[in-house]
Amino acid sequence: MLEHAEMAMAAGGKATPSGAGVPMLALDGVGRHFGDFVAVDDVNLELPQGEFLTLLGPSGSGKSTTLYMTAGFDRPSSGDIRILGESVLGLSPNRRNVGMVFQRYSLFPHMTVWENVAFPLSVRRFSGAEIRRRVGDTLRLVQLSDFAHRKPSALSGGQQQRVALARALVYEPRILLMDEPLSALDRKLREDLQHEIRSLHERLDVTIVYVTHDQEEALQLSDRIAVFNHGRIVQVGSGEQLYRRPANSFVASFIGASTFLVTTVRSTRDGVATLAMDNAEDVIRGPVVDGLDPGRPALVMLRPERLRLRAEPPGDDCNAVRVRVREAVFLGDNVSYVTETGDGTEIRVKEAEHAVGDGGFRAGDECWLSWHPGETHVFSDWEDADVHRQLG
Repeated sequence: MLEHAEMAMAAGGKATPSGAGVPMLALDGVGRHFGDFVAVDDVNLELPQGEFLTLLGPSGSGKSTTLYMTAGFDRPSSGDIRILGESVLGLSPNRRNVGMVFQRYSLFPHMTVWENVAFPLSVRRFSGAEIRRRVGDTLRLVQLSDFAHRKPSALSGGQQQRVALARALVYEPRILLMDEPLSALDRKLREDLQHEIRSLHERLDVTIVYVTHDQEEALQLSDRIAVFNHGRIVQVGSGEQLYRRPANSFVASFIGASTFLVTTVRSTRDGVATLAMDNAEDVIRGPVVDGLDPGRPALVMLRPERLRLRAEPPGDDCNAVRVRVREAVFLGDNVSYVTETGDGTEIRVKEAEHAVGDGGFRAGDECWLSWHPGETHVFSDWEDADVHRQLG
Protein backbone atom coordinates (compact mmCIF):
# COMPACT_ATOMS: atom_id res chain seq x y z
CA MET A 1 0.00 0.00 0.00
CA LEU A 2 2.82 2.41 0.84
CA GLU A 3 4.42 1.86 -2.58
CA HIS A 4 1.14 2.83 -4.24
CA ALA A 5 0.97 5.89 -1.99
CA GLU A 6 4.53 6.86 -2.91
CA MET A 7 3.78 6.48 -6.63
CA ALA A 8 0.72 8.69 -6.16
CA MET A 9 2.86 11.34 -4.46
CA ALA A 10 5.44 11.24 -7.24
CA ALA A 11 3.35 12.13 -10.27
CA GLY A 12 2.43 15.76 -9.72
CA GLY A 13 3.04 19.37 -10.70
CA LYS A 14 5.85 21.76 -9.89
CA ALA A 15 6.18 24.02 -6.87
CA THR A 16 4.14 27.20 -6.65
CA PRO A 17 5.60 30.34 -5.04
CA SER A 18 4.10 31.39 -1.74
CA GLY A 19 1.65 34.29 -1.67
CA ALA A 20 2.56 37.14 0.64
CA GLY A 21 0.75 36.90 3.97
CA VAL A 22 -1.10 33.71 3.02
CA PRO A 23 -0.43 30.64 5.21
CA MET A 24 1.40 27.88 3.41
CA LEU A 25 -0.98 25.35 5.01
CA ALA A 26 -4.28 25.88 6.81
CA LEU A 27 -6.57 23.28 8.39
CA ASP A 28 -9.98 24.72 9.15
CA GLY A 29 -12.28 22.66 11.37
CA VAL A 30 -10.98 19.38 9.99
CA GLY A 31 -12.64 16.22 11.32
CA ARG A 32 -12.58 12.54 10.43
CA HIS A 33 -15.20 10.05 11.57
CA PHE A 34 -15.28 6.29 11.04
CA GLY A 35 -18.87 5.44 11.87
CA ASP A 36 -19.36 6.43 15.50
CA PHE A 37 -15.61 6.67 16.13
CA VAL A 38 -14.18 10.19 16.00
CA ALA A 39 -10.52 9.95 14.90
CA VAL A 40 -9.98 13.69 14.38
CA ASP A 41 -12.22 16.34 15.89
CA ASP A 42 -12.31 19.99 14.77
CA VAL A 43 -8.58 20.52 14.09
CA ASN A 44 -7.55 24.10 13.29
CA LEU A 45 -3.97 24.96 12.29
CA GLU A 46 -2.09 27.52 10.23
CA LEU A 47 1.54 27.17 9.13
CA PRO A 48 3.55 30.02 7.60
CA GLN A 49 6.12 29.36 4.89
CA GLY A 50 9.21 27.59 6.24
CA GLU A 51 7.81 26.47 9.62
CA PHE A 52 8.68 23.10 11.15
CA LEU A 53 5.56 21.93 12.98
CA THR A 54 5.39 18.61 14.81
CA LEU A 55 2.16 16.77 15.55
CA LEU A 56 2.84 15.07 18.87
CA GLY A 57 0.68 12.65 20.79
CA PRO A 58 0.15 9.06 21.88
CA SER A 59 -0.84 6.30 19.46
CA GLY A 60 -4.41 6.73 18.28
CA SER A 61 -4.58 10.44 19.10
CA GLY A 62 -5.32 11.52 15.49
CA LYS A 63 -1.97 12.94 14.40
CA SER A 64 -1.23 10.50 11.54
CA THR A 65 -4.82 10.66 10.30
CA THR A 66 -4.45 14.45 10.14
CA LEU A 67 -1.22 14.08 8.17
CA TYR A 68 -2.73 11.63 5.68
CA MET A 69 -5.72 13.92 5.11
CA THR A 70 -3.27 16.75 4.39
CA ALA A 71 -1.43 14.52 1.90
CA GLY A 72 -4.70 13.52 0.21
CA PHE A 73 -4.68 9.82 1.10
CA ASP A 74 -7.80 10.29 3.24
CA ARG A 75 -10.65 12.76 2.94
CA PRO A 76 -11.99 14.75 5.91
CA SER A 77 -15.54 14.15 7.07
CA SER A 78 -15.75 17.88 7.77
CA GLY A 79 -13.73 21.07 7.39
CA ASP A 80 -11.28 22.28 4.75
CA ILE A 81 -7.57 22.00 3.97
CA ARG A 82 -5.95 24.88 2.09
CA ILE A 83 -2.49 25.33 0.60
CA LEU A 84 -1.58 28.95 -0.17
CA GLY A 85 -5.23 29.88 0.37
CA GLU A 86 -6.65 27.36 -2.12
CA SER A 87 -8.69 24.35 -1.02
CA VAL A 88 -7.05 21.05 -1.98
CA LEU A 89 -9.92 18.76 -1.01
CA GLY A 90 -10.71 18.14 -4.67
CA LEU A 91 -7.09 17.37 -5.58
CA SER A 92 -5.50 13.92 -5.64
CA PRO A 93 -2.21 13.46 -3.71
CA ASN A 94 -0.06 13.89 -6.83
CA ARG A 95 -1.66 17.26 -7.62
CA ARG A 96 -1.10 18.80 -4.17
CA ASN A 97 2.66 19.00 -4.71
CA VAL A 98 3.59 17.88 -1.23
CA GLY A 99 6.39 15.45 -0.39
CA MET A 100 5.83 12.49 1.91
CA VAL A 101 8.32 10.44 3.96
CA PHE A 102 6.79 7.32 5.48
CA GLN A 103 7.64 5.37 8.62
CA ARG A 104 8.67 2.46 6.41
CA TYR A 105 11.06 3.64 3.76
CA SER A 106 8.89 2.47 0.86
CA LEU A 107 11.79 2.35 -1.59
CA PHE A 108 11.55 0.44 -4.86
CA PRO A 109 13.82 -2.58 -4.22
CA HIS A 110 14.58 -3.21 -7.91
CA MET A 111 15.85 0.37 -8.44
CA THR A 112 19.19 1.88 -7.48
CA VAL A 113 19.44 4.84 -5.14
CA TRP A 114 19.75 7.12 -8.16
CA GLU A 115 16.70 5.61 -9.85
CA ASN A 116 14.61 5.83 -6.67
CA VAL A 117 15.39 9.52 -6.27
CA ALA A 118 14.90 10.19 -10.00
CA PHE A 119 11.52 8.46 -10.12
CA PRO A 120 9.36 11.48 -9.13
CA LEU A 121 11.10 13.59 -11.78
CA SER A 122 10.75 10.94 -14.48
CA VAL A 123 6.97 10.67 -14.04
CA ARG A 124 6.77 14.46 -14.12
CA ARG A 125 8.58 14.35 -17.47
CA PHE A 126 11.53 16.51 -16.49
CA SER A 127 14.31 16.60 -19.06
CA GLY A 128 17.24 14.22 -18.71
CA ALA A 129 19.62 17.08 -17.99
CA GLU A 130 17.35 18.48 -15.27
CA ILE A 131 16.92 15.04 -13.72
CA ARG A 132 20.69 14.53 -13.58
CA ARG A 133 21.21 17.94 -12.01
CA ARG A 134 18.49 17.62 -9.39
CA VAL A 135 19.28 14.04 -8.40
CA GLY A 136 22.99 14.85 -8.13
CA ASP A 137 22.32 17.94 -6.03
CA THR A 138 19.87 16.11 -3.75
CA LEU A 139 22.13 13.11 -3.17
CA ARG A 140 24.93 15.48 -2.20
CA LEU A 141 22.51 17.24 0.13
CA VAL A 142 21.81 13.99 2.01
CA GLN A 143 25.42 12.78 1.71
CA LEU A 144 24.66 9.75 -0.48
CA SER A 145 26.52 10.56 -3.71
CA ASP A 146 28.87 7.60 -3.22
CA PHE A 147 25.91 5.21 -2.91
CA ALA A 148 24.04 6.27 -6.07
CA HIS A 149 24.35 2.91 -7.84
CA ARG A 150 23.54 0.66 -4.89
CA LYS A 151 20.21 -1.07 -4.35
CA PRO A 152 18.28 -0.37 -1.13
CA SER A 153 19.10 -3.83 0.22
CA ALA A 154 22.79 -2.86 0.29
CA LEU A 155 22.13 0.17 2.55
CA SER A 156 21.73 0.58 6.29
CA GLY A 157 18.41 1.67 7.77
CA GLY A 158 19.64 5.24 8.17
CA GLN A 159 20.89 5.37 4.59
CA GLN A 160 17.57 4.03 3.31
CA GLN A 161 15.71 6.72 5.21
CA ARG A 162 17.98 9.37 3.69
CA VAL A 163 17.12 8.02 0.23
CA ALA A 164 13.41 8.32 1.10
CA LEU A 165 14.04 11.88 2.25
CA ALA A 166 15.95 12.70 -0.95
CA ARG A 167 13.14 11.30 -3.09
CA ALA A 168 10.62 13.49 -1.27
CA LEU A 169 12.78 16.61 -1.66
CA VAL A 170 14.03 16.23 -5.23
CA TYR A 171 10.99 17.78 -6.93
CA GLU A 172 11.02 20.73 -4.52
CA PRO A 173 7.60 20.27 -2.90
CA ARG A 174 6.06 23.25 -1.16
CA ILE A 175 5.32 21.14 1.94
CA LEU A 176 7.15 18.07 3.29
CA LEU A 177 5.09 15.63 5.37
CA MET A 178 6.91 13.09 7.56
CA ASP A 179 5.14 10.25 9.39
CA GLU A 180 7.35 8.95 12.23
CA PRO A 181 10.27 8.53 9.81
CA LEU A 182 12.86 7.65 12.48
CA SER A 183 10.88 5.29 14.71
CA ALA A 184 12.48 2.12 13.30
CA LEU A 185 16.06 3.31 13.90
CA ASP A 186 18.26 2.88 16.97
CA ARG A 187 18.79 5.81 19.32
CA LYS A 188 22.19 6.95 18.03
CA LEU A 189 21.05 6.84 14.40
CA ARG A 190 17.82 8.69 15.29
CA GLU A 191 19.82 11.46 16.94
CA ASP A 192 22.14 11.74 13.91
CA LEU A 193 19.23 11.95 11.47
CA GLN A 194 17.36 14.43 13.67
CA HIS A 195 20.36 16.74 13.32
CA GLU A 196 20.42 16.19 9.54
CA ILE A 197 16.70 16.86 9.14
CA ARG A 198 16.93 20.08 11.16
CA SER A 199 19.97 21.17 9.15
CA LEU A 200 18.17 20.45 5.87
CA HIS A 201 15.14 22.41 7.02
CA GLU A 202 17.26 25.45 7.84
CA ARG A 203 19.10 25.29 4.52
CA LEU A 204 16.06 24.66 2.29
CA ASP A 205 13.41 26.73 4.14
CA VAL A 206 10.83 24.06 3.30
CA THR A 207 7.60 23.86 5.32
CA ILE A 208 7.55 20.60 7.30
CA VAL A 209 4.74 18.80 9.14
CA TYR A 210 6.27 15.98 11.19
CA VAL A 211 4.45 13.28 13.16
CA THR A 212 5.96 11.58 16.21
CA HIS A 213 5.00 10.20 19.60
CA ASP A 214 8.53 10.92 20.91
CA GLN A 215 8.56 14.14 22.96
CA GLU A 216 12.37 14.48 22.85
CA GLU A 217 12.31 14.25 19.06
CA ALA A 218 9.58 16.89 18.91
CA LEU A 219 11.53 19.24 21.18
CA GLN A 220 14.73 18.70 19.21
CA LEU A 221 13.25 19.42 15.77
CA SER A 222 10.30 21.75 15.98
CA ASP A 223 9.60 25.44 15.70
CA ARG A 224 6.18 24.67 17.15
CA ILE A 225 4.46 21.55 18.47
CA ALA A 226 0.75 20.70 18.25
CA VAL A 227 -0.14 18.26 21.04
CA PHE A 228 -2.93 15.81 20.15
CA ASN A 229 -5.15 13.87 22.55
CA HIS A 230 -8.32 11.96 21.69
CA GLY A 231 -8.47 13.44 18.19
CA ARG A 232 -8.16 17.06 19.26
CA ILE A 233 -5.32 19.56 19.52
CA VAL A 234 -5.05 20.46 23.20
CA GLN A 235 -2.19 22.98 22.92
CA VAL A 236 0.06 24.51 20.26
CA GLY A 237 3.29 26.33 21.03
CA SER A 238 7.05 26.18 21.11
CA GLY A 239 8.66 23.39 23.10
CA GLU A 240 9.56 25.87 25.84
CA GLN A 241 5.98 27.19 26.03
CA LEU A 242 4.53 23.69 26.33
CA TYR A 243 7.09 22.69 28.94
CA ARG A 244 6.91 25.81 31.10
CA ARG A 245 3.20 26.64 30.67
CA PRO A 246 1.26 23.44 29.95
CA ALA A 247 -2.41 24.16 29.30
CA ASN A 248 -3.66 21.09 31.16
CA SER A 249 -2.55 18.00 33.03
CA PHE A 250 -2.26 15.93 29.84
CA VAL A 251 0.29 18.29 28.28
CA ALA A 252 2.11 18.48 31.61
CA SER A 253 2.36 14.68 31.74
CA PHE A 254 3.29 14.24 28.07
CA ILE A 255 5.97 16.93 27.75
CA GLY A 256 8.93 16.33 30.04
CA ALA A 257 9.36 14.33 33.23
CA SER A 258 7.02 15.29 36.06
CA THR A 259 5.68 14.36 39.48
CA PHE A 260 1.98 14.80 40.30
CA LEU A 261 0.61 15.38 43.80
CA VAL A 262 -3.01 15.49 44.89
CA THR A 263 -3.60 18.38 47.29
CA THR A 264 -6.47 20.21 48.96
CA VAL A 265 -6.95 23.96 48.56
CA ARG A 266 -6.67 25.76 51.89
CA SER A 267 -6.87 29.34 50.68
CA THR A 268 -6.46 31.64 47.69
CA ARG A 269 -5.29 35.17 48.32
CA ASP A 270 -3.48 37.84 46.32
CA GLY A 271 -2.89 35.44 43.44
CA VAL A 272 -1.31 32.79 45.69
CA ALA A 273 -2.93 29.42 46.43
CA THR A 274 -2.04 27.55 49.62
CA LEU A 275 -2.38 23.79 49.13
CA ALA A 276 -2.17 20.98 51.67
CA MET A 277 -0.72 17.62 50.73
CA ASP A 278 -2.93 14.67 51.64
CA ASN A 279 -2.06 13.09 55.01
CA ALA A 280 0.81 15.52 55.52
CA GLU A 281 1.41 18.68 57.51
CA ASP A 282 3.41 20.38 54.75
CA VAL A 283 1.74 23.06 52.67
CA ILE A 284 2.60 24.13 49.14
CA ARG A 285 2.21 27.56 47.58
CA GLY A 286 1.51 28.11 43.92
CA PRO A 287 -0.30 30.44 41.52
CA VAL A 288 -4.08 30.72 41.59
CA VAL A 289 -5.80 29.23 38.52
CA ASP A 290 -9.46 29.12 37.51
CA GLY A 291 -11.56 26.65 39.46
CA LEU A 292 -9.56 26.68 42.71
CA ASP A 293 -11.87 26.88 45.70
CA PRO A 294 -11.01 26.28 49.37
CA GLY A 295 -11.74 22.73 50.43
CA ARG A 296 -11.65 21.34 46.88
CA PRO A 297 -8.92 19.06 45.46
CA ALA A 298 -6.22 20.40 43.17
CA LEU A 299 -3.47 18.70 41.21
CA VAL A 300 0.12 19.91 41.57
CA MET A 301 2.80 19.10 38.99
CA LEU A 302 6.52 19.50 39.75
CA ARG A 303 9.45 19.30 37.32
CA PRO A 304 12.33 17.24 38.82
CA GLU A 305 15.07 19.63 37.66
CA ARG A 306 13.38 22.61 39.36
CA LEU A 307 13.56 20.96 42.80
CA ARG A 308 16.46 21.12 45.27
CA LEU A 309 17.45 19.04 48.28
CA ARG A 310 18.70 20.92 51.33
CA ALA A 311 20.10 19.84 54.67
CA GLU A 312 18.31 22.74 56.40
CA PRO A 313 14.86 24.23 55.77
CA PRO A 314 14.93 27.04 53.18
CA GLY A 315 13.71 30.58 53.69
CA ASP A 316 10.10 31.70 53.56
CA ASP A 317 10.38 32.50 49.85
CA CYS A 318 10.48 28.76 48.99
CA ASN A 319 8.18 25.81 49.38
CA ALA A 320 9.60 23.22 51.78
CA VAL A 321 8.63 19.57 52.24
CA ARG A 322 10.37 17.16 54.63
CA VAL A 323 11.51 14.01 52.72
CA ARG A 324 13.71 10.95 52.98
CA VAL A 325 16.06 9.99 50.12
CA ARG A 326 15.13 6.52 48.93
CA GLU A 327 17.48 6.34 45.94
CA ALA A 328 20.41 8.38 44.58
CA VAL A 329 21.88 7.55 41.16
CA PHE A 330 24.84 9.35 39.57
CA LEU A 331 24.19 9.87 35.82
CA GLY A 332 27.29 11.80 34.79
CA ASP A 333 25.97 15.32 34.31
CA ASN A 334 23.34 15.03 37.06
CA VAL A 335 22.17 13.02 40.06
CA SER A 336 18.70 11.48 39.97
CA TYR A 337 17.03 11.20 43.37
CA VAL A 338 13.88 9.40 44.40
CA THR A 339 12.52 10.90 47.62
CA GLU A 340 9.42 10.21 49.64
CA THR A 341 7.35 12.24 52.04
CA GLY A 342 6.20 11.08 55.45
CA ASP A 343 3.11 9.43 53.99
CA GLY A 344 5.13 7.64 51.28
CA THR A 345 4.41 9.99 48.38
CA GLU A 346 7.22 9.67 45.82
CA ILE A 347 8.85 12.83 44.42
CA ARG A 348 11.69 12.67 41.89
CA VAL A 349 14.50 15.21 41.87
CA LYS A 350 17.21 15.90 39.28
CA GLU A 351 20.24 17.91 40.42
CA ALA A 352 23.33 18.84 38.46
CA GLU A 353 25.45 20.44 41.19
CA HIS A 354 26.86 17.54 43.21
CA ALA A 355 27.91 13.93 42.91
CA VAL A 356 26.34 11.38 45.27
CA GLY A 357 27.78 11.88 48.74
CA ASP A 358 30.04 14.75 47.61
CA GLY A 359 27.98 17.65 48.83
CA GLY A 360 24.89 15.72 47.78
CA PHE A 361 22.76 13.12 49.55
CA ARG A 362 22.72 9.35 49.91
CA ALA A 363 19.90 6.84 50.23
CA GLY A 364 18.46 7.02 53.73
CA ASP A 365 19.27 10.71 54.33
CA GLU A 366 16.58 12.94 55.81
CA CYS A 367 16.45 16.38 54.21
CA TRP A 368 14.26 19.17 52.90
CA LEU A 369 12.86 19.39 49.39
CA SER A 370 12.49 22.98 48.22
CA TRP A 371 11.38 24.94 45.17
CA HIS A 372 10.11 28.37 44.25
CA PRO A 373 6.29 28.77 44.41
CA GLY A 374 6.35 30.01 40.82
CA GLU A 375 7.57 26.57 39.74
CA THR A 376 4.40 24.95 41.13
CA HIS A 377 2.04 24.00 38.29
CA VAL A 378 -1.53 23.86 39.60
CA PHE A 379 -4.54 22.29 37.85
CA SER A 380 -8.08 22.51 39.20
CA ASP A 381 -9.31 19.44 37.30
CA TRP A 382 -7.76 16.52 35.48
CA GLU A 383 -9.08 13.60 33.45
CA ASP A 384 -6.01 12.17 31.75
CA ALA A 385 -5.50 8.44 32.34
CA ASP A 386 -1.71 8.79 32.35
CA VAL A 387 -1.91 11.22 35.23
CA HIS A 388 -4.20 8.90 37.17
CA ARG A 389 -1.77 6.03 36.64
CA GLN A 390 1.06 8.16 38.02
CA LEU A 391 -1.07 8.96 41.04
CA GLY A 392 -1.66 5.22 41.59
